[in-house]
Amino acid sequence: MAVDPQDSRVVSAQIGRPVRGESTVMSRCDLGLPVVVKVAPLLDDGTPFPTLYWLTCPLASKRVARIESAGGVATYAERADSDPDFAGDLKTAHIEYEAERAELLGMPEASELGESEELARPVPTGGIAGVMKPGSVKCLHAHLAHTLGGGKNPIGSELVREVLPLNCTSPCVVDHDLNPAWREPELSERKPETESDSTTTRVGAIDVGTNSARLLVAELEPAYRPIRREMTITRLGYKVDETGYLDPTAVERTAETISRYASTADALGVEAMRIAATSACRDASNRDEFFARVKVITGVEPEILSGEEEAAIAFLGALSGIEDPGPWLVVDIGGGSTEVVLGEVSGGRLAGEGRAEVTSSISIDMGCVRITERFLKSDPPTSAEKAAATAAIEAGLDSAEKVVDVSSASKVIGVAGTVTTLASIGLGLTDYDPSKTHHYQLPAREVRRLYEALGAMTAAERVEKFGVLPGRADVIVAGSMILLAVLERWGFDSVLVSESDILDGLVLSMGGSPHE
Repeated sequence: MAVDPQDSRVVSAQIGRPVRGESTVMSRCDLGLPVVVKVAPLLDDGTPFPTLYWLTCPLASKRVARIESAGGVATYAERADSDPDFAGDLKTAHIEYEAERAELLGMPEASELGESEELARPVPTGGIAGVMKPGSVKCLHAHLAHTLGGGKNPIGSELVREVLPLNCTSPCVVDHDLNPAWREPELSERKPETESDSTTTRVGAIDVGTNSARLLVAELEPAYRPIRREMTITRLGYKVDETGYLDPTAVERTAETISRYASTADALGVEAMRIAATSACRDASNRDEFFARVKVITGVEPEILSGEEEAAIAFLGALSGIEDPGPWLVVDIGGGSTEVVLGEVSGGRLAGEGRAEVTSSISIDMGCVRITERFLKSDPPTSAEKAAATAAIEAGLDSAEKVVDVSSASKVIGVAGTVTTLASIGLGLTDYDPSKTHHYQLPAREVRRLYEALGAMTAAERVEKFGVLPGRADVIVAGSMILLAVLERWGFDSVLVSESDILDGLVLSMGGSPHE
């Protein structure tokens, strides 16, 4: 495992010291900053490290610390002594935690090692927070981190209800340093507790895309309110365009991520869930086996969206919170496909009686992963490769023009990772901040500048110089080519960037009306 360099700097600022071992972000807050990292069992210097899941978020840490100061550890320990069911669940959590850590070490559970093996290679032992007795309680921070990292933990699940939502209005870290303007939200500012009550409807959606898998948990009633967003680059669509088959390693990555999302959704009190797959699964001959596995993990039947369905749901999500009736052109640049959708908002703001009405749409088989794998094989891509990719993109837009009257659109909205990443770079953000990229007008001239700069760099340089996520750095050039072609060919001076997309559309399609 390896933490992204940008995330590593943020985590170092959060915990007040350098990250000393390999780690990866398992959970993020609504502002996109790390909340939990998964840490390698051995640090860089070989020191055993028993804490597999580490809580880095300052707000979450403060809230848990208060619970501990009020006697929280003793309270849970007493409960483990008096409640057999709770004690059994806690013991299982400790055992599974130790087994997961042992698997990373490539050996049996530490408790099963012989004495000579332990002496030859020091390893971390014990369960959560290093406890040696399976029913013991120690360090509530570790229990919450275990739950938020995807583990099944009876203490962590209850702490979620006390600690979340992490409702910061400003990021805790800016430019890789603690933000002096950050303030812990007052208890009176906290939104309703994470467990739904009789007046709320809490739902979740998982978007299984070609390049990433994403989670959204939101309340629908009394008003639409996102609670939690997470994104993990899994590259499920790796080589699907070439083989027509989901790669086994990519399936493992994606299944593990979906399992973690399901645990998070359960801890947050989700009452209903949609799991939707798009381009990669549409093209894969073994998607049924993958879907069967997802159903076993989550208990939810995954659905595969047609291109037309994907376009309509993306349009609904992108237009949430928009008052201008349009007509709008929504461009959703995914990993395997790009959706081009024309429509309007009728009945006022897309809330209450307002409705998103799609006039026409098309799903084109040209996403950032597909274009990269077909044409941009060098790092950085050659001029000839970029020319071939451009020709393919222009052909795709030819197809779009036969179906969608793009000339009638007054404005364009861009959604998905390519667009939001370009917006973040264009704004000069050191740390990604969705509150700043959402509804930012990204000029077409800036898209061209960024395309030319990114296209001249290697993937590693894009990570180092612009902070592009490693799993996006190799495909951002293709994505920027698609966006640039849309803007320049169809005469748009800028694109309205939206952080609301198909995920929001999936949630809203379950019965909500977007209010902000």
